[in-house]
Amino acid sequence: LVHLLTLEGFGLVKRQTERERFGLERVGPCAGNGIKISGGNTINIYDNYIHPDAPLQSCCDKGDGIFAGGTFGLTIWGNVIAYGEANIEVSGSDQVLVRGNFLLNPRNTTTGSRGQNFQSWSGSSNITVENNYALSSEDTALYTFAANQEDSINFGRTTGIMADNNYVEGGKSPSGCGIIADNAANSATFSSNILVDTGQCGIGIADGRNQVVSGNQVINKNPVPGGGNTAIYVWKQYSAHCGPVSVDSNIAAEVRSDGTISSYWNGGGCNPVSLSNNTWGQAAVDALTPPPPPPPAIPPQPYA
Repeated sequence: LVHLLTLEGFGLVKRQTERERFGLERVGPCAGNGIKISGGNTINIYDNYIHPDAPLQSCCDKGDGIFAGGTFGLTIWGNVIAYGEANIEVSGSDQVLVRGNFLLNPRNTTTGSRGQNFQSWSGSSNITVENNYALSSEDTALYTFAANQEDSINFGRTTGIMADNNYVEGGKSPSGCGIIADNAANSATFSSNILVDTGQCGIGIADGRNQVVSGNQVINKNPVPGGGNTAIYVWKQYSAHCGPVSVDSNIAAEVRSDGTISSYWNGGGCNPVSLSNNTWGQAAVDALTPPPPPPPAIPPQPYA
């Protein structure tokens, strides 16, 4: 389904078409996934407004914005993708570039098995996620559906990961993060990202070999009841090998409900972990108050 309607339901602008406001084609609402890709290679998805709005079901991938499985050479660039079970779900795919998209309010499943703005899983490799604006909001006066987010950007069972220069905002899961290297996520580099009020965790290294967390800015002032509530953590949570991990040149702080500050926590199991040139504690709060510059335009980097 590709047509033009007003954005009143989307909430960003009224009485204008997507083409007038964003230059976008529209995919949705849908009974299931907005765009589904099975296999194939050299596939490009540019400058669309994709909003499945599908009825929530049990796990999994019945109402994603984009679902790609077994695909080689996939580019997702300059789209507005909203209200998916996961907004982008990539499984068993190689050479994937996700650039310059606005990713809004993932809605999860009835069994709580998704809820990501972006997720790569199941043997994927060489995944780059850069220059995106990922937002989780509960403001239904502005947006049609509130977010039910777990992690905003999640990598698991993936090798060769780059998450760079993303602006990640919002999130209230007691077990979720803004960006996370999850089960068997190897060779991940998280660099130059800005994370604002992403809940109980900004950046998490929960598993995997050869991880780098460098030059990020994390400020969280919305601690979550029952969550760990720390800005950056390194903590082995799965059976695969974890480490080494490098954490350098970050500015990070989470202000907990009692007023204490937790910038970094090492739960063990990912040795060796090297720390250098980071700014923690009150100095980080001072440096990131007010938060970093306003979020980018929507979408941040259109293809055309």
